[in-house]
Amino acid sequence: MSKKAVISIRNVSCIGNMEFSFELKPGYICLVGANGSGKTTLLNLLSRFLQYSLATYFYSSDIEGGEVSYRYEDRVKIWNRKNNRWIKTEETDKKNIISKGIYESGIVYGNRFIISSKDKIREYNNFYHSLNDSDTIPVSKFILEAMGLILKNRKEYYSEIRTITQVKMDEFIKSNTSENYLIKKEIPFLIKKGGGYITQYEMSSGEFMILRLLRFIDSKMIGKEPDTRLVLIDEVEIGLHPSAQKRLFSFFKSITREKNIFVIFSTHSQSIINICNPENIYLMENINGNVSYKNPCFPQYAVRNMYEINGYDYLIIVEDELARRIVLDIIKKNNLADNKLIHVMSGGGWTQIVNLMNDMYFNKLLPSSRVISVLDKDIKEKFYDKYMSPCLKCKYANPDDNVPYEDRNKFIKNNIMFKDDILFLPIPSLEKEIKNNLLESIDYDFIQMLDNTVFFKTISVFDTLDKYKEDRIDFEKKNDGKKYDKDGKKLWNLILESIVVSKSSDEFISYVCDLLMKKNNDQGDWLKFENDLRNSLNFIRN
Repeated sequence: MSKKAVISIRNVSCIGNMEFSFELKPGYICLVGANGSGKTTLLNLLSRFLQYSLATYFYSSDIEGGEVSYRYEDRVKIWNRKNNRWIKTEETDKKNIISKGIYESGIVYGNRFIISSKDKIREYNNFYHSLNDSDTIPVSKFILEAMGLILKNRKEYYSEIRTITQVKMDEFIKSNTSENYLIKKEIPFLIKKGGGYITQYEMSSGEFMILRLLRFIDSKMIGKEPDTRLVLIDEVEIGLHPSAQKRLFSFFKSITREKNIFVIFSTHSQSIINICNPENIYLMENINGNVSYKNPCFPQYAVRNMYEINGYDYLIIVEDELARRIVLDIIKKNNLADNKLIHVMSGGGWTQIVNLMNDMYFNKLLPSSRVISVLDKDIKEKFYDKYMSPCLKCKYANPDDNVPYEDRNKFIKNNIMFKDDILFLPIPSLEKEIKNNLLESIDYDFIQMLDNTVFFKTISVFDTLDKYKEDRIDFEKKNDGKKYDKDGKKLWNLILESIVVSKSSDEFISYVCDLLMKKNNDQGDWLKFENDLRNSLNFIRN
């Protein structure tokens, strides 16, 4: 039976309409979005899967008419808001929809955030300051080690933290006349300082927050259950240093396996989002109450509206401006930047690019980005000769000369670690490809398709070619037969000068790419490059 859980929401708080689903198995979901996008509302509503009361979080009369439906396996429950009450209007099973789990809400409702006066906190601290050592016991191993690892990266760091049993606390309450509800309700966490103890209220805010969170999890999630349990946590990073936030995330990843739990948490922490797998990031977007989410979502794309951009999910380096425009055009046409931030830049000659990538890789210059290089087709053989193996051409390693370099299995050595991040354009360069089609291996169908467009109204392609030939003859006469326009750049610039002023060079490049793609479709080179680029931009490095 499917373990898929589905919640449908209509007219509750900031959510006018939304459907959200998840598979209940060990793992996690990271909810990301701007303030007001609906993260807290969604988590509050998800808590009803675990029998938490909707009235705790939603009691205002302005949600009259709201509806929330829950579906899991063969169980369905539907709640409606009528006459300032939540009323169950449909139920297929009396049991909890999801049998086990916990919810830790954010500020105001969460167990980490008990609102109290300074006087009551001071009285609470003084009550436990002179506690006898014999009245204390060690905290659980789970809390001690998790707190040390998360905050200090040392599981024994907080080995001196103590607490008291519930029985001992009940004894204290009976012998004390104080009406302070903290003393009556809250079991202390204690650290010996000087001649007495300090409580959690005298520790740092990070220590205070993480202690409450860990105690909550420890009290509810003892041992490993056969059925996956659901854990919901709002604003998981509050009060923590960025390095501790990362370790908290690693902690959650580990306990999903160890305790067989599925965690859904919300965060604004760039430190946490940056290390989340894109498949686990859900970017929530609220447009006039209609809430949708983008998944998978890459980290830099997810935080682009919350922080100043300080990196990209992908940096693509190409040799020149025309190659940059080709790559940008393919990205745009295939909607490859829908869930990730991509920057394409020209980096000079191919050897410079490889050296730059080498420097970036080993010195971790862009730790949150994957760097990809797209090189021209005509240097592929040089690249494989220099970096993949010195013996690619020898008969021992490669007896079949017809096997493409990238398909040869017997690489003798590999001088670069990022060989999988190198792609090759399906053409030597756009300028060389155009020159080849127009003047060398002349393709009259291609010329005709190029000429019969909105780009050439006043000057035809044929007129442009005649002008180019005249310039070439004149140059070679004056320079003793020296080769004219070896790389095709002069022809390309002349063509750009001939297109109508109402059309941009970007539009022309896009059109030329389409023509070349159609022309070479039988060979499959352009399609292969598109697929390679798409796969590289969807690749998730562990």
